[in-house]
Amino acid sequence: MMTIFDDEYILKTYIEDEKREAAKEAAKEAAKEAEEKSKKEKCRMAVKLYKLGVSVEKIAEAADISEEQVKEWLREADKEAEGAVYEK
Repeated sequence: MMTIFDDEYILKTYIEDEKREAAKEAAKEAAKEAEEKSKKEKCRMAVKLYKLGVSVEKIAEAADISEEQVKEWLREADKEAEGAVYEK
């Protein structure tokens, strides 16, 4: 009788641990997706501001990122725009 109880308890504990781990992984994934979305939004805004004549320095300051990161985003956006023209 004690063995059945032990087996049930072990199984229940195992399932609870697995649920906790799955929840942790889901939270990590959600945070990662939110961070990526935020980065993409900052990138889009940086490109828009640059096209409006705002300097790389001011964009970096406003977005709280490095000037190099802004320049990289602008280069990427330029390459994407060139690719879109050639695809037509």
